[in-house]
Amino acid sequence: MTTQVIVTRPGDLTDPVTGDAEQVEVYRGKAKLTSYEGHEHSALAGQHALTEQRMSLHFPVGSFYPQVGDMALVTDSTDTFLVGRRFRIVQSAPFKEHASAYRCFVDEVTR
Repeated sequence: MTTQVIVTRPGDLTDPVTGDAEQVEVYRGKAKLTSYEGHEHSALAGQHALTEQRMSLHFPVGSFYPQVGDMALVTDSTDTFLVGRRFRIVQSAPFKEHASAYRCFVDEVTR
């Protein structure tokens, strides 16, 4: 795992001006972003074509407990095109005995 990420999750407090939940850092360290399957799913919504690709983000076993809604920001990678991209974890890690990594499905956040 050579990519570096910061993972945050909504906290208990809210910003009094915006009403947004504060973001609490739950993990900072290595990860691996990978495509889960070799195909994409395209859909037409209105007049816009949307393409979704299944991706997963892998974390070292025992590093933290990934939860749905956590946000991961790529801060460093051997692939410079990944730096600055954000991903929302959409599946809790499927924990298993003797796992070599926690593998979580993610969606890219583009706005």
